[in-house]
Amino acid sequence: MKHLILALYLRLSRDDDDAGDESNSISNQRLIIQGFLKGKPEFSDYQIQEYVDDGYSGKHYDRPGIKRLLNDVRAGKVYGILVKDISRFGRNHIENGDYIEKIFPLLNVRFIAINNEYDSKNGLGLTPEPGVTFENLIYDFYSEDTSKKVKHALLVRRQSGKYLAAFAAFGYEKDKRDHNHLVIDQKAAAVVAFIFSKYAETKVKAEVARILNEEGIPTPQEYMNLKGLHYSWRYKETEKLWTGSIVGKILRNQTYAGNSVVRKTEVSKVGTDIRKRIPRDEWQIVPNTHEAIISKELFEMVNQPEFGLYKANKKVSHVNDTVYCEGIKRKRSVGISPIKGLVKCGGCRHHMQRRDRMNASYYCRFYYELHHQSCYQGGISESQLIELVLTAVRNWIDTIADVKQLYDLQYEMEKQRYQKIEQYIKNTNVKISQLQRENFLLYEKYTDGSIDKEKYLSEKGRNQKTVELLQKELKNNELRMMEPKVPEHKIFTLIDGIETVQVLTRELAEQLISDIYVYNDQRVEVMFRFQDELDGLRESGNYDNRQTLFDKYKSCH
Repeated sequence: MKHLILALYLRLSRDDDDAGDESNSISNQRLIIQGFLKGKPEFSDYQIQEYVDDGYSGKHYDRPGIKRLLNDVRAGKVYGILVKDISRFGRNHIENGDYIEKIFPLLNVRFIAINNEYDSKNGLGLTPEPGVTFENLIYDFYSEDTSKKVKHALLVRRQSGKYLAAFAAFGYEKDKRDHNHLVIDQKAAAVVAFIFSKYAETKVKAEVARILNEEGIPTPQEYMNLKGLHYSWRYKETEKLWTGSIVGKILRNQTYAGNSVVRKTEVSKVGTDIRKRIPRDEWQIVPNTHEAIISKELFEMVNQPEFGLYKANKKVSHVNDTVYCEGIKRKRSVGISPIKGLVKCGGCRHHMQRRDRMNASYYCRFYYELHHQSCYQGGISESQLIELVLTAVRNWIDTIADVKQLYDLQYEMEKQRYQKIEQYIKNTNVKISQLQRENFLLYEKYTDGSIDKEKYLSEKGRNQKTVELLQKELKNNELRMMEPKVPEHKIFTLIDGIETVQVLTRELAEQLISDIYVYNDQRVEVMFRFQDELDGLRESGNYDNRQTLFDKYKSCH
């Protein structure tokens, strides 16, 4: 059974680590599990494998270790799962229950929680003891309660003016005497002050970005790198160039007026990293928490509606947003474009900006801001682009259908081959049984004197040699039955019911397309999500030698 895995799952959350709870440390969990295994020789036949999530909450299952474990469970590789206690597996009562009471028993996977004294082998498929279920509820409540307390404590600290972010905002640095207080970084602050004053003069973010690039001023990302600080940068793909987006983010940041903003976002679900934005009018502004770089009057002036940093709220019309109608004038954000968010510039590879006008179109804002000559330098009509993409989608679906036809032939050929092997194995087992029965009858004839010893041994030996040859052939054919079969491919399910495409819908575009690149020579390149899989099928399926495959199929009949 060495091919089956006994999975040891270990998890430590940030809360456990911060609390200094050594009993839940990864090393302690490992020691407890190893101690349990020493007294259990029944597990010696299985392959021991660890799955570890260090620093992940148990309230959700979006963890690399648990996802790898559950993938192996689905693949039938896992005999059993061993944890220190159920809370290590997860702290979500409902999902824990689904896995322990329904999914694992259905897949014949044994689940053991050492400290809970729970082993599904003692009641496979049955609901765990009431004590285990109650503890599961407690774990769930504990996570919710801890999360609320931590959020409240952090909120109180922020409301008191404490700066809790990992990195200081561009223009500031953290006070060496108080890590939760900002002090001005004079060199970067001069850039921030220039941005505010120049924008107040020009009212064009792209113009401010152009001047900064011409002057060779390091971007916030570059400046951080020069100081030896490295962090995830929102504008990473343009880390060496100023853009209107970067300038706008600085102009809208109240930090530069000496204020702190509390609760701009919050976690939408305990145990996840998913955050939701809080409406701007619900933000809490804590004034004068640190020294300002620009005056409050200047900040308020550039953030006035007439300066265009914020889009004015518009009433939503009653246009049917389930239908996309090109050529009909509509308000922003009303109507569903099938390709919005997928169109990119073929030169700089950034998303192209969509103009919401009577006839929507796309342009590369990086060309207008940074004047990259490789960028797409004009505008392209959305209706024209949709027609080009629709043609590419139709061709791609036709190709998949063509490959599927050949795949189906391969599948039928393999099915027939396996049927022949199965029939041979069945016939061979019958022959072996007949020869073994014949040897038994020979022995009876020998014992009752019908044949002499010499004839008995001669015929028995001949039969035995035949049996050995048949058993050898039987083993070879059983090995052939274990060879990998033609796998199922998700790509074929994509074209079920969409053999002919009349209209490009948003749902279809998102399902099939990853990117749409527009180039200066008016060339449009559509990147499909499953192109690698299709290319692999065309290569492995002898796509270019169709007649050979048909001839092989005919020879099977």
